[in-house]
Amino acid sequence: MIGIVGGMGPRAGLDLAHKVMELTPAQHDHEHLPTVLASLPRRIPDRAPYLRGETSVNPAEAIADILGQLDHMGVTVAAIPCVTAHSAPIMTRVHERIREDGLRLKLLSFVEETIAYIQRSYPAASCIGSLSTTATIAFGVLTKPLVSAGFTAVVCDSEMQSRFVNETIYDHTYGLKADADPVTDRAREQLQQAVRQLSAKGADAIILGCTELPLALPEAEFEGVPLIDPTHAVALALIHHATRGDALLEARVDAQLAAHP
Repeated sequence: MIGIVGGMGPRAGLDLAHKVMELTPAQHDHEHLPTVLASLPRRIPDRAPYLRGETSVNPAEAIADILGQLDHMGVTVAAIPCVTAHSAPIMTRVHERIREDGLRLKLLSFVEETIAYIQRSYPAASCIGSLSTTATIAFGVLTKPLVSAGFTAVVCDSEMQSRFVNETIYDHTYGLKADADPVTDRAREQLQQAVRQLSAKGADAIILGCTELPLALPEAEFEGVPLIDPTHAVALALIHHATRGDALLEARVDAQLAAHP
């Protein structure tokens, strides 16, 4: 059974659940994978204020509590569709709680699965752009692991990051957390400008490193530059883990990955 800790933001959790269903090579109802989406936004504090030191309440505790509930329900593999939540101050505590609480589920990493996806699907890429929240960039959530994996990592300059990326995610009038169905023209246009800047800095591919960003930039590439959707990468990984032991679905998943990695 697949588990999703949603609510960060709610549309990102729905997007992951949708992609799991969309990418599962099922031919009838009963071949789809049992999935539990726990979208509990009021229980999980905002990640960025904690990382900036504005509050001492670590969101990891609420995340771990929800993982415990999913584990009790029989979830065997889980994911947290929020890249900022994968920062070390949060994720280290989440894993401590998993051990302390004796949880049996396997928690996949959005960062590790995204890098593995790039290595598998874009073997010639050497310079990767990271389009993320300011907190994600400040803590090197994506850039540090990319460098450790042998890539060059590039991010937007401070003005572009503040006015065109972070604001596009958080603004109360047109931002993705406030208004993503449909995404506003302004939000999409500003993110496109940020993509162009990363491309000009030499990015061979660009990670949409906030789980709301694929809602605004759903295309596989923009002006010739591949856009890497971490939610897509993690959905594939969840499916891979959840179909182990089902010979028929495993064979279909392997064939699907070979054709469309």
